[in-house]
Amino acid sequence: MAANAALSFCCCCRSKTRQSRNTHSEIRVVPLRPERFVYIHNKNKEKHLQSIDDVYRFLSVKAEGQGDVAAIASSSPSPSTSVGGGALVGTSSTSARSVAANVAASGSSSSSSSTQPKMRPSTSADWISEVITDEVGILVSDMSGFTQTVRRHGILHFASIIARKRQLSLPILKKRGAVRTFTEGDDLIAVFKSVSEAALAAVEMQQSIKAYNSSLSDDRAAFTIKLGGVGVHCGSGIVIDKNGTISGEPFRGAYFIGENLCEGGNVLFSSSVKERVEGLIEFSAATFTKFDSDEMECFAVEGVVDLVPKEGLPAPDDGSHISPHLLPLARRHSPGADLERMDKEILANHLKRSCVLMFSLDLSSESDDDTEVLCRKFRCLEPIGQVLREHQGQGLEDLLWLFENPVDAVLGALAVQKLVRRSNQSGVDERSIEVTGYGIHCGEILQIEGTDVHWGDPVNTASKLGQDMAKGGTIVVTTQVKEECLKDSRFVNATWKEESCKMSGADFVYHIVTTPEDATPQGSPSCGSQ
Repeated sequence: MAANAALSFCCCCRSKTRQSRNTHSEIRVVPLRPERFVYIHNKNKEKHLQSIDDVYRFLSVKAEGQGDVAAIASSSPSPSTSVGGGALVGTSSTSARSVAANVAASGSSSSSSSTQPKMRPSTSADWISEVITDEVGILVSDMSGFTQTVRRHGILHFASIIARKRQLSLPILKKRGAVRTFTEGDDLIAVFKSVSEAALAAVEMQQSIKAYNSSLSDDRAAFTIKLGGVGVHCGSGIVIDKNGTISGEPFRGAYFIGENLCEGGNVLFSSSVKERVEGLIEFSAATFTKFDSDEMECFAVEGVVDLVPKEGLPAPDDGSHISPHLLPLARRHSPGADLERMDKEILANHLKRSCVLMFSLDLSSESDDDTEVLCRKFRCLEPIGQVLREHQGQGLEDLLWLFENPVDAVLGALAVQKLVRRSNQSGVDERSIEVTGYGIHCGEILQIEGTDVHWGDPVNTASKLGQDMAKGGTIVVTTQVKEECLKDSRFVNATWKEESCKMSGADFVYHIVTTPEDATPQGSPSCGSQ
């Protein structure tokens, strides 16, 4: 078949109305991207198919009980061209699969051309790794004191405290039967089949961290793990996407409790968790004090029996439950450790200067279906990621990208901004891309390969700018980023609006960058950081 070949399928369908008359409709399968997906055009309607297996299933359904299916191989360069070529006729699934294979072959042989990235059709199978429909318990723990600790001791020290917290906590989660565990910065998230085991894990984590902190001498008080708290909620309907991100109502509840309500290292249970554990022997002497919150009913738990293992806590050089890449951080907590030597080695290997771009998506939907929301997220992220990679970006998280220099980061953000505007104005896609803002900052980041460690002031500042402050799809950058871009001739027509705010108690100046409509900077820089 020709490079841009299309296949047409003629379905002779039997109507089930009283007047048994046959209708005839043409279905055209068009390979849009090699081995990715196809379009089905059925009269004036369109159906999105995600894979060749989907084509096979579609054709099998059409063939079953509805007469013959005729597959006509066309050398048409576009779907609008009239059908030509030879015919393959059959009703069996084998015929349908061979037809689908021909579609795949025609798509994979087509020559690629530079086209504007756009949201592609997708189903949950593309993006969803796992759906848990049974009731589960969800635990979310948070830490406090990030800004104060980093200012006083540096990001490396705070990273080592996170590593030590994981070293103490992960064995507990495993022992209590956690089926999935997630780490997000200083947060720990765990899914348990048993709600009671999730509750016990929360209390044991709290007790173990208290025991560790109590073991520190006064001269090592800086190594204290400042636990914000541990929140536990339960329910059904957990969804985990292909990137290992968890969602669902039970998670949102636990995250709200652990991240927003917990304070001072306390343990909070939702009312549903409290109901399930009140009768357990471990909680026979416990007190449940209603926590003051208008958003969600929960209870502070105290007086649970001692759950800290008699064999003691894991040592700082115990690598049985954390990544070996994190062990150098945890070993800083060993009494008598040569911190100067250790820190020099860690920083030499893992401290990197980068420019961080973080953005935010508006995924609000009338639907409460988490799989639909995740599909919407990935439909947005795919074309955005393509653009950012073209500008030498490296995606570390869904909404976090690294660049070697600020010029590429700002050019990438401007290109995504144009993509979003044109995509939403075209009306081609039934769902728009809603980016609420972009934040860009540069500096030194502690980045440890093979782990989730990519932490530092640039990440925190870019998050604050792009996810908290930017509105309406604006691009917000720091003064440092602006000054680097001003050295580049591609920004000659850019406008920089200066604004300021209070950040961590200090005045903070930032800039909103805009360019004339449809005038994203192009070409090579005349000077500056490239």
